[in-house]
Amino acid sequence: MLVNSLKKNKINLSDYNYEKDIECRKLMSDLSVFEVNTLTEIVHGSLNTTISQIAESVDATEEDVLPALEKLKKLKLFQINGDRINISKEMRKYYESQIPKFDNDFRADMEFVKGFLSKVPIHVLPIWYSIPRTSDDIFGSIIEKFLITPKIYQRYLDEISFDDPILNAIMNDVYSHTDYKIRVSEVIEKYSLTREQFEEHMLLLEFNLICCLSYNESDDHWVEVITPFYEWRQLLRERRKNQPQPINHLLEIERTHPHDFGFVMDTSAITSTALNSPIPIHEENGEWTLPQETARHILGRSITPQYARLLLKILIELKLVEIADHQIVSKDLSEDWLKKHLQEQAITIYRYGVHQGAPVPGTYINRDLREIETCLKRLMNKGWIYFDDFLKGCCAPIGNNNPVTLVKKGKRWKYELPAYSEEDIKTIHQYIFQTLFAAGFVATGTHAGKECFTITPFGRMSMD
Repeated sequence: MLVNSLKKNKINLSDYNYEKDIECRKLMSDLSVFEVNTLTEIVHGSLNTTISQIAESVDATEEDVLPALEKLKKLKLFQINGDRINISKEMRKYYESQIPKFDNDFRADMEFVKGFLSKVPIHVLPIWYSIPRTSDDIFGSIIEKFLITPKIYQRYLDEISFDDPILNAIMNDVYSHTDYKIRVSEVIEKYSLTREQFEEHMLLLEFNLICCLSYNESDDHWVEVITPFYEWRQLLRERRKNQPQPINHLLEIERTHPHDFGFVMDTSAITSTALNSPIPIHEENGEWTLPQETARHILGRSITPQYARLLLKILIELKLVEIADHQIVSKDLSEDWLKKHLQEQAITIYRYGVHQGAPVPGTYINRDLREIETCLKRLMNKGWIYFDDFLKGCCAPIGNNNPVTLVKKGKRWKYELPAYSEEDIKTIHQYIFQTLFAAGFVATGTHAGKECFTITPFGRMSMD
């Protein structure tokens, strides 16, 4: 009998009647589609029924039903006396929790988890999962400790390890599969397991909240599969589906600046020029901007009014220059700025951007910006991606959004994702396309008329 040696959990199968559980699971694994349909009618019907009633319910003759009933007798669910079928109330309760596994729309969800945990004596669960014995909601405490957020559950999965390498291997097989689903037959063959050994391994994996067994109908038989629990599998599939795909035609990307540190270099170019002589500027729509001719002379290229405004804003707030008499005039910090290394200048601009808080006024704080960076870290080596694609997979809990959390709505559970407002999206956009771009953490541009960006080598190093 296997025991989980992990310190976090103390799953010991001998704490409940696991042999009976394994025997029932073994018998169910050998049932045909017709036999499962017959079993379903018995479980969901009256405690006292007849062979003829069961035959009628499954649209078959008594001659067809009798072999199925003979096989199902091994489940110890009922006794046959002549035409009468007397059903065990206790065993019916057990199979009521197992029958849903055969439904095509079965979800191995949190309600299912709650159901199979009920097989274990209630006083054992606090010991198994190291939760307070005084808890008045044991299942809620288990959710809170292990599953409440993806971060908590992922850390649990990363840290869990079994003495039996086969348990670790099955877990790895499930989570490395493209659809997070593997066939039981392949597992049994791969690890040379008897049916009893497999069921024992599966019980440990289920009670350790790793994955579970269910059935897919195929013609007249069932295909047994192992998957993560429904809510977690759905989140993993959603993440995979929304993972931004890199842009392939890199030569078609129109970069905002040809160099990764382009904005930093432009701050030095303006600062250096202003140190020698004031730079004339003009006002446009109530804001200062560089004339295009001046920009081409100093920076070697034309720039957009938005770029010019961002450049002047940061130069002024870093106290490198000031505006006087429609001119950019250098300040005392100019010379010190020009002595700094390029990377040091970039970090200074980054810290300025972060310390100033979110670029959109309101409820956004530095924590929101860090959360955006956390989402960006998952894309370190993705190359150029569209901003809209990034947004689809972004789950940063910014503004009034909570972290992704397992919540119950009605009878269903779900990892609830953020629903971004226009202000949220504006904050994410400006942090990437202004703050991180200005600091050389990302390079930005457009491709096929859509905004895109990539994390630069300096950004990967700095955010790692």
